[in-house]
Amino acid sequence: MGAAGQVSTAHQPTWTFNSPGVYTVTFQACNWAGCSAPLSRSITVLDPQPAITLATTEGSGSLIGGGAVFVHAGELVHLRGNGTGQPALAFQWQIIPATVVPTLPVAILDSAEGWWDTTGMAPGIYSAVLYLSNEAGAVDTHLAAIAITVLPDEPLLFYTLTPCRVFDSRESVGPLVSGQAITIPANTCGIPANARALAANLTVISPTATGYLNLYPGNYPVPPTAETSFRADVTRANEVVVGVSTAGPQTLAARAEISGGGSLHLIVDVNGYFAPAPPDVP
Repeated sequence: MGAAGQVSTAHQPTWTFNSPGVYTVTFQACNWAGCSAPLSRSITVLDPQPAITLATTEGSGSLIGGGAVFVHAGELVHLRGNGTGQPALAFQWQIIPATVVPTLPVAILDSAEGWWDTTGMAPGIYSAVLYLSNEAGAVDTHLAAIAITVLPDEPLLFYTLTPCRVFDSRESVGPLVSGQAITIPANTCGIPANARALAANLTVISPTATGYLNLYPGNYPVPPTAETSFRADVTRANEVVVGVSTAGPQTLAARAEISGGGSLHLIVDVNGYFAPAPPDVP
């Protein structure tokens, strides 16, 4: 017994299901001596048409059609999408100025997940639209686009701090292993909640081989350039300015690439931070 009551006596029958759903297929073998007990299995037929199941940005905490996002010019926006349909699925994000007159996108990301760099973007409201297509058709989120407001990049003032240690792997997580990122809390040592970047001293201790280290905002992807490089068994310190995470708790992330899959210890000391000027400061 097959789909919609169809019956076949063929040894290896083939059916084409015309609509998605759950179907029960029953097999029974018979010969001159009688028939076996029926054996049934359920088959789930998926819809080949593409359908978007997720379209969101980091910090919006929403699925399709919810949560406006606010960023300062120069920050990255994390876009995440997902969908169903017959493979292969092609995803594309388009960032379009939110105007009545149709305009060309200012950015295109050919992937389900990516980062939009707002560096150089004029302040204003933009729409993040996700497109999904396959051989069966196409769909988009035009009617439920995510609103992203790009704010002017505020001037930042530098504030000094008494040198303070925010991280020492020897006293916490243990050595950093090559290729594995760690998260470092950055809300201690008197660093205020509105701090946008830190002035810090990195100290790499006892690296097992040559390599380099990235230090970057805790909610960002690994940047293409490194803060410091090092040689085996050589302790090295380096002064850096690094942004803190732009969403959620203030954090940094650190990731080392070490020849041969080695390890090292890391110390991060801060001596100041960058934050917007108070309202009464011209």
